[in-house]
Amino acid sequence: MVELVENFKTGIIAYKEPSSIAWGLNYILERLGRNKMGEKGNYLLKQKYNWKTIAEKTLKVYEKLVEKHKSSF
Repeated sequence: MVELVENFKTGIIAYKEPSSIAWGLNYILERLGRNKMGEKGNYLLKQKYNWKTIAEKTLKVYEKLVEKHKSSF
């Protein structure tokens, strides 16, 4: 899910090492803006991954496939 996170805006990207994860957690807990970061992350998640968006993307894939294989029908 790293591709969803805008570092220091919608979340914190940490390496898969305990010290990096600990640093990220401490950073969030020590800052007052952590609520804003969470709100932005939640908004981004809702915009990219909701049923309407998923359905629209799926429909586009089907439409492209139909166009590509139209002559086969």
